[in-house]
Order: sequence, then structure tokens, then C-alpha cells
Amino acid sequence: MGAGKLVKDGAQTITLGDRNTYTGGTDIKAGGLTGSTASFGTGLINVDKGAALTLDQEDQAGLFANTLSGEGQFNKTGAALVAYAGDGSAFAGHTDVQAGELDVMGNLGQSAITVEQGATLSGMGTVGGGDIFGTLAPGQSPAGLGYGTMKLNGDTVMEEGSTLAANVTAYPQASMAEVKGAFTIKDGSTLAVTASKEASLAVGQAYEIVHATQGVNGTFASYDQTGLIASHDLLETAGPHYTANDVQITLNYNGNSFATDANTRDRKASGHGLDGLYHAGRGASLTNLVAGLSNDQRMHALDALDGEIMADSRTAMVNDAFYLRDTVINRLDCATSDLRRQAMGEKGKESGYCDVDPNRRLTVWGTVYGSRGQQSGHGGYDIATHMSDSSVGWIGGADALIGDSAKGDQQWRIGGMLAYGRNMFSNKGGRNSYGTSNNVSIGAYAGTGFKVGGINKDAIITLKLGATYSWDVIHTHRSIRFTGFSQHTSGGQLGGTGQVFAESGYKFMAYAGHHAVELEPFVRMTYLNYQSGNFRERGSIAALQGHGRDSSMGFSTFGFKAATNFRALGIDFTPHMTAAYRYAFGKVNSTLHERFRAAGGGAGWDMSVIGTPVSTNTALLETGIAAHLTNRIDLDVNYIGQYGNHMITSGGTGSLKIHF
Repeated sequence: MGAGKLVKDGAQTITLGDRNTYTGGTDIKAGGLTGSTASFGTGLINVDKGAALTLDQEDQAGLFANTLSGEGQFNKTGAALVAYAGDGSAFAGHTDVQAGELDVMGNLGQSAITVEQGATLSGMGTVGGGDIFGTLAPGQSPAGLGYGTMKLNGDTVMEEGSTLAANVTAYPQASMAEVKGAFTIKDGSTLAVTASKEASLAVGQAYEIVHATQGVNGTFASYDQTGLIASHDLLETAGPHYTANDVQITLNYNGNSFATDANTRDRKASGHGLDGLYHAGRGASLTNLVAGLSNDQRMHALDALDGEIMADSRTAMVNDAFYLRDTVINRLDCATSDLRRQAMGEKGKESGYCDVDPNRRLTVWGTVYGSRGQQSGHGGYDIATHMSDSSVGWIGGADALIGDSAKGDQQWRIGGMLAYGRNMFSNKGGRNSYGTSNNVSIGAYAGTGFKVGGINKDAIITLKLGATYSWDVIHTHRSIRFTGFSQHTSGGQLGGTGQVFAESGYKFMAYAGHHAVELEPFVRMTYLNYQSGNFRERGSIAALQGHGRDSSMGFSTFGFKAATNFRALGIDFTPHMTAAYRYAFGKVNSTLHERFRAAGGGAGWDMSVIGTPVSTNTALLETGIAAHLTNRIDLDVNYIGQYGNHMITSGGTGSLKIHF
């Protein structure tokens, strides 16, 4: 350590230890001086003619940034990497890379160079010309600087058994040797091509890997593209192309399926669709771009292209249909029953939960609803992305009491409903897609109760029936983004959601002193059919078109309901709740057959895409309170929670009933 200069004289070779910090420079006048990158302090190192500087880097990579001068010998030995980042423009001696790798980041432009067999010369700096027996990896920096150009100031010869290691990256960039002189390729030499792991490569474009001002002589005897295929499964090149002054390689699509290595159903579907696009001779701008992506990038592209949002639209419509049947069932929950009136203790009173007064036969009601939920798809091969789903809407209806109990008639509450709702759904996971649906619905319903007597004289068997149909006007939008591609598509389709449902329960009163609680275990069955027409997107070469769907499924729901009454502030209140388990069966998966519009209408090449499925096992919880505000007006508010397979939805309803 210190500011002095180290002077080496005499014929012997001396080896320095590591971690020397002297700052006065080094002068090698004779013999040899050996050390690692940490041995020579800082400052100029001068190597006189006949003397030698040896960097012996055996165990770990090192950075060497000293300035070099002189006409002696500079040797690189040892298996580890040395990155030279200094100014050696004044060094006119010979550089010999005997082992390991020398990464020239700086300037050795006057130094003729030899790369021995088994050794490597790399980097984006400047060296003199020379003889390559090992590997020349121009423009590549293991030190982490990326890829670029190595300048060789003199004739350069690729000797027998040598390798030129070329790396291609985003066009037109490639690791390149720029030779100021002639570039001679002797028989028995090899060209090895690799690609940057995350590089998006250009199909059909020539990458220049050597340019020699005095011409290129000879050809490579062998060509190795193993490193290219390892990161880019869909690319190949027929080998180098030679001009008078250049060596070039052109990358081509090798014809393998775009679905190669795809590990999910939707990725395979996208790859299959791109196969159809390619074989139709259309959409070359898209297929060439995807073919040039790295394997990991291609997986992201297949996700972005799959059009899953169109499959998800079915799940969103099925989810939205829940609010129609739930509202109708709630409206019928006390139809034709006088149990609440009995619990209130005053004839003719109403709880606000439903209309039970036979003297008021017609009721007009309205309900607003809203919800927001999140849902994810299957795992494994059939994995679907995360979907968010929200709904708002209004449901209104009117019903009347039919039958005269005084005459022994079975009384029915019969009515009809009309609804409008708007559903918003989106998915992420690389899709960046969303959709909206405007839904107009109609329906009819009926309910009654059958007294069973027995131990509990107030008990009845309830029966509630309903059917609804919705016209769905669906619009979807996709922002398709992956490496080298950013476009937007939009499309629309018409759908229809029909359902019929029936619920039956055993309703009875339980008493705690003088306080009554109404309980009802129940079972509900639903049959639902969803149909949609064909759809077409527009706005991009990646636009899709799809077939209509017709699929059916069912729900079975088991649970219980409870309600009671109390009076406060002169108002009769009815708190109530429902807890249930719902099982979905039948076509719970939302699938879709589609293809790229640019592929045309030929047979085959359909993409079979799976979206987020309808939750199979779901817990339902509803809780709310109703208020009998006036003799003719009731208000009811509810919280509705649905908790299922990878699904959680929270929503609410508010109902207003007016009796006539």
C-alpha cells in the first residue's frame, strides 16, 4: 500500500498476493509479474518488450481497470472471468488468452491477440486482430453490459477448431465483430448462435454478425443453433449467409405449433388458433411476431390473445340471474300465509316482509340491487384468470291474491315482474379485458301454502314457483398487449338467459315466552339455460370471431330462513335472514369456440377456450330488516353474501312495496 511505484526487474517471475492497494503504478522491465485482478493496485502498468504481465484468475471473476502501456506480453490464465475495463490503447504488445475468459470492455486496440483452444475472448471493447483457436464471442459481455459490437483492428483468423459465438437480440441488434481488415474462416471452424433469453427476435430479417472491411474469406464448416432453440422453440436458421464483406444469419419460423410447451388449455387454444392463421397464409405480421418471441414471452402472448373474456360473459350472466330468482322468492316468502299476522298479535297487521292481508289483494313492488364480487378459475391445465364481476339493476312487479279462503278456495299469490340490469365484468392475468351487458328481463311467479296441522297447528308447506327470461346485450373490449404488440379490439353479441325455479319449505312458529320466531327449512331447485349468438370483434389483426352457445345447468339449494318482529318508534320491524348451501351441476364450465377472423372460415383450427366457471359449491347468507312504514308502504333492505369455490360476492337489495 502507499503512493510508491512497484518496479519488477530481472528474468524471474514473481507472483503477487491479493488486495494490494498501492497507487503509484507498476513497471515490469523484465521477467514476469503474476497476480489476480486485486494484486496490482491502481495506476499505469507498463510492460516492456520481453517482459510479461499475467492475470491468473482462478476462482472468481474479477474486474481489471488499470491503464496499460508498453510492448511486452499480456497473458490471461486461470479458469475464471476477467473483465478488462481500462485504457490499453498505448499497449502495443501481444495479448494471449490462455484459459478462462477475457471480457474486453475497454481498449486494447493496438494489441494483436491470440485466443488459445478452450479459452474465450468476449466483450464490446476494442482489440487488435489476431488468431482465434478457442472461442470469439464478440459484442457479448458476461460482466452484464448487454450485447453490442467488438472492434478488431486488424486481420482476424478463425483457426481450425475455433468457434464464433454469435448472440441475436431485438432486431436489428446482434453481437457483432467489426473487423478493420480481413476476416478469414478456416475449415473446421464452427458458428454457434444463441439468443437472449427474453429477446423478441425478428423473423425473416438478416442479422449481421461479422463485417470486415477487407472482405470475408471462407465459410464455417458447422453450424450450431442449439442455444437459439433453447430459448426460442419456434425459430431456426438454415445457416449463415455470406457476402463479400459480411456474415449474416436470418431467422425463420420452423413450423412447430405455436402451442408448443403451452401448459394450459387456453394457451393451447391460442396457439392452435395461430397455427390456423399461419396455415391460412394470413396474418403474417402477427404469426411472425409471436414466432420470434422467447418461450416465456410467447406464453404471455398466448394469454393475451385467448379471448377468455367472451367465455367469461356466460358466467357473468349466470351470476346475474341469481338476483332475479332471489328477489322473486323473497317476494313470495309469506304469500297467502297469516303466520306473521299471528306473530304480530293484531289481525290485519303486516310485517313489511311480505303482503299477508287478504283485504289488500294487489301489491306493486320494486327492488334495486347491486353487487360486486371476485372469482378465479380452475387450477392446473384448465386454469382461468381472475374475474371481477359487478351488477346493478332494478326489478319491479305486481301481484294479486287469487282465491277466497272463506269459500274454501286454495289461495295463490300470482304476479309478474319486469327488470333492467347492467353487469360489468373484467379479467386480468395478462388479458386486460372487460365487458358490459345490458339486460332486460321479464318473469312470472306464483306461491301458495298448504296447512298441515299436527303438533304445530300453525305449520304450513310452502310452494313458490317462478320463471324469468333475460335478453342480454353484451359488449366486450380487449387491450391485447405483449412484447412488440399493443392493439385494441371490441365486439358484441346477443344472449338470452332463461330459468325456471321452484322452492318448497316447512314453515312453522317457535316461541320464546310471548315472542315468536318464524322458521322455514327449505329446498330450491333451478334449471337455467344460456344461449348466445355468434360474435365478431373488430379493430386488430388479433380480432376473434366465435360461435354461439347453448348450454344448460342446474342449482340445488338447501337451507333455512328465520324472521321475527318487534315494534320501535311506532314502526313495525321484521329482521330476517337466510342461510343456505347451493350446489351447481351440469354445464358449470364456461367454454367457447372461436378463431382469429383473419384466418377465414375454413374448417378446423378452432380455439376451444375455457373461462372462469360458475361456482360449484356456494354458501349463501342473506340478512336484512323490513319496516312497515305506513298502512300501504313497506321498505326492506338486505345484505346478500355468496362464498364459493374461489369466489366471493357481496351485494344488497332494497325493496319498496305499495299495497292497494
